[in-house]
Amino acid sequence: MAALFATGGFCSPDEAGFVSENERVAAYFVATADETFGVRMELVEAVRDPKRKRDKFTFSCRGADAARIYVKTVRCNPALLEEDAALAYLRAAFLSGGSCTIPKAGAKTGYHIQFDFGDRTAAEGFLE
Repeated sequence: MAALFATGGFCSPDEAGFVSENERVAAYFVATADETFGVRMELVEAVRDPKRKRDKFTFSCRGADAARIYVKTVRCNPALLEEDAALAYLRAAFLSGGSCTIPKAGAKTGYHIQFDFGDRTAAEGFLE
């Protein structure tokens, strides 16, 4: 959950939420928020991006639910995770905010992987 928030979410003591273009990732996030924190995330917005021909889903919760998520996810430091947990963090970060370019045969470019984070602190934690 910490990786999902770091790459595709927003979290403060007042409001926590998640934005995704992938229905499966969004469904996983909502189910995991319910299982892990007992929080029901509500669909706030579903917008169609005509250029990319994808939907963008925004889920959110407020108040005590947001505060409970904030305390448990923002304090997560990926550098302190054990190997199995670190791999799970990496997978979740890629699902939520990652992309990978695989070169075509004969191309002069190499493989490229990229992660998008909501803020510098999350990105620096990921690098550690």
